[in-house]
Amino acid sequence: MMRVTFLFGVIAALSATATRAANACTTAADTSLRTTPPAGSSSVPTDVAILVDLWQASVDSMSPLPDGLCTLRTLDGEVVPSTTERVAVWHAEVKPAVPLAPNTRYELEVVSPVSAEPQTAIFTTGAGPLDAAPGPLDAALQHWEFAPDVQLDSCAPNRVGTCVSLPEGALVESLFLLADGREADPFPYLFQGPFTADITENNAGHPYRCLRLRQRALNGIYGDATVLCSADAPTVQLSGNPSLSCSSTGIQHAENGEPQGDPVDGEGVDGEVDGATQTSAGDDLGAYEHPDAEFSGNGDSGIRCGLAGGSAGGGSGWGGSIPCAPLGVLAALGLVRWRRRR
Repeated sequence: MMRVTFLFGVIAALSATATRAANACTTAADTSLRTTPPAGSSSVPTDVAILVDLWQASVDSMSPLPDGLCTLRTLDGEVVPSTTERVAVWHAEVKPAVPLAPNTRYELEVVSPVSAEPQTAIFTTGAGPLDAAPGPLDAALQHWEFAPDVQLDSCAPNRVGTCVSLPEGALVESLFLLADGREADPFPYLFQGPFTADITENNAGHPYRCLRLRQRALNGIYGDATVLCSADAPTVQLSGNPSLSCSSTGIQHAENGEPQGDPVDGEGVDGEVDGATQTSAGDDLGAYEHPDAEFSGNGDSGIRCGLAGGSAGGGSGWGGSIPCAPLGVLAALGLVRWRRRR
């Protein structure tokens, strides 16, 4: 019961643009197979560990993986011995027992428990394995808060939330931590690129205050962990336009459609940042959008709605959400970059 409680809390924290009314700005869910590397990829390392999006495969986040979910084959039909295990709340990893042959085409078959027809993804390996582990991760947090007079519709962001700034395209494992540093749940989330959540100090709905982030390579090897905490991130006060996006440089927002200024790297002090008030929190240590919370909107009845969060929602399906409101002209606001290595 403890794990179930924590998991639903994490999902709530990830839902940074929770639905207020379900009748506006809805987008039909995409149920096509999503993998990393994506279908059609070439030069895939021979030591690849393939990721499968379980949300797209209609596999429950807290149920054991069904038998026969994933099968890897050569194009001649020969089955490649491999294991399939959950490595994140919404992702399974298919790991071949031995390195794949170089410059060879393979087919991954995924059988959804709710579909009579399997889905497949074909990719081509390169000359050999990866030769290096992921480098240091450049990541940062920035909170936002809309002014009380800003009208937010059903698909706008929440009035308060958190932008997790990551390099575009970077595949990153995100684990939520409690205020005392303990892990909130045994399974992390995976994102590709920036995403939104809510780990603000004034969110009474969950006890999560930090994120532990690790970059993942295509062979399943992880880089060093970076811990980012809510208390060390600045808060940007937003007015006018009720839309925003989270990018590799932080929160993007325009007041009434007009740019607020050039990107600024904040220093964590109170003040004005290109027309938006930015405040930093205290020093005390106190979350597609579907899984992995890239999306922060309505996940009911096959409908998704969220704010544009990163390259993955549309590009790879791992990190950004489906945009629901026009973003207009965007302006990058300040972002404090604070890291603590574990």
